[in-house]
Amino acid sequence: MENQHPDHPDHTAAPSGSGPRAKGDLIAAGIGPDAHNVVVGKNIIQIGALKIPKAIAWLLAVGLIIGLAAVGFIARNTFTISSAVTAPTPTTTPTVATATPTATPLAFATATTGETLILIATFHNTAVTNAEVHKKIQRAIEAEAARHGEQSLRVAIEPAVLAADQRIQAETLGERYNASMVIWGEDTGVEVIVNFLHLRESTFAAAWVTISETERTQLANPPAYAQFITDDLPRHLSFLALLAIGQSYYTHNAHPQAAVAIEAAIAALGDSVKPAELVDAYYRLCWLYQHSSLGNLAASIANCSKAVELKPDYAEAYNNRGSAYNAQNKWEEAIVDFTKVIELRPDLAAIAYYNLGVVYKAQNKPEAAITEYTTAIAFDPSLVLAYNNRCAAYVSLIKPDEAIADCDKAIELQPENAIAFNLRGNAHFVLRKLDSAIIDFNRAIELEPRFAAAYSNRGNAYANLNRSEEAIADFNKALTFDPGLAEIYISRGHAYASQDKLHEAMSDFHYYLSLQPDTELRPQVEQWIAELEAKLAKRQ
Repeated sequence: MENQHPDHPDHTAAPSGSGPRAKGDLIAAGIGPDAHNVVVGKNIIQIGALKIPKAIAWLLAVGLIIGLAAVGFIARNTFTISSAVTAPTPTTTPTVATATPTATPLAFATATTGETLILIATFHNTAVTNAEVHKKIQRAIEAEAARHGEQSLRVAIEPAVLAADQRIQAETLGERYNASMVIWGEDTGVEVIVNFLHLRESTFAAAWVTISETERTQLANPPAYAQFITDDLPRHLSFLALLAIGQSYYTHNAHPQAAVAIEAAIAALGDSVKPAELVDAYYRLCWLYQHSSLGNLAASIANCSKAVELKPDYAEAYNNRGSAYNAQNKWEEAIVDFTKVIELRPDLAAIAYYNLGVVYKAQNKPEAAITEYTTAIAFDPSLVLAYNNRCAAYVSLIKPDEAIADCDKAIELQPENAIAFNLRGNAHFVLRKLDSAIIDFNRAIELEPRFAAAYSNRGNAYANLNRSEEAIADFNKALTFDPGLAEIYISRGHAYASQDKLHEAMSDFHYYLSLQPDTELRPQVEQWIAELEAKLAKRQ
């Protein structure tokens, strides 16, 4: 039977969404129940043509349960925590002007479906020389968008002049054009103020940004002003625009496009501009490279490292980097990062302790894992995954009563928790309460019809009840949904042997060895194959 293991340190904080879920397997630490069931006799277990000492057979069945449970859990239970990144406070607080732009014919077409329109209002200028800041910003954003293939982006300048404090008027103007973003501001000669406003996503970290410059101005420092107006400011606004586009892609689960846009945003900055919003860009890339189809742990770690370099107290970034390290089996590094989260953010301690438990489980230290899960539960008694994982750890230690208590609590907190039902079924299996186990596996499958581990575990229960046809049907179903669950081939092989289908049994045993060439079970499996071959030879 499989132990559904909620042991996944993927308690990673998504920038504005959730990470993928994992599955449960039965021979290791997973979340799915894929346990082996064999026919139990008094001292010898007879499986078709095979005779196995009872103690070995039962340990094999329980081992398969625990292993499959581990695999399944990792595949299907990725726990995410919401991002603590919030919109940065503007450097200045715009005052509301009383005047509203007069409705006039639109200077250009409104945004069409699928198009991103960035509207730039003509800058209010009272300086000696009009640098036409709005045009420089427009050209820079267009150039960066073209360089990175953002074909659906349009940047247009509205003739209407808006001062820096006219936010309401800027919003009204943007809505008239159905624009996604609005940029406006003013240049007085002694101060340059620029506002960036994302009309579609008000909760983003860079939804509203105000840039105020008083040192590099026409009057204070003309050479530095030229650098600021022609290079630094356009780069900063290009970054904000592309970051906003990347955030929008992210919101719509277009993760590869989101990563491309955010990478482009960072590239637009060059080496000289380091806006406060840069840390959010790196954090988002860290999450995207870890959890999306991009699947690049090295890139995830690199981006989280850049985020904490810019913001040393960024607990979520440490947490996500720890998750990536764990996925690379770099457990010491993962432990350091999760411990850092506890130090920085007591409110995230439950998540960090849970993740530490996952790391210890990955190192095959179930007792240490249980200690961390217990601490996580002390901080957050409603943390379902901690109960799930502790349940799985208890099953691996052959402590079914403790496991059942934890799964009961997980189900109380989350009645449709398929993983908990699967894990509880494993615990009932260990107690040899096969009817109760089947009831739990049935419920897990009802909740998750593609739950491979639950089918495998139920198949093991059926096999132990000598219901080989039903067992084989479940094993076949499990392999349909997850062909990589190698231990199922052992279970199905025994079921075939019990039906005297010797060729099919040998085929499954051979295939298992091809999938697991270094398995500790190799001598036993090879012995089974030899016994089947001998029986076939006698028939010829």
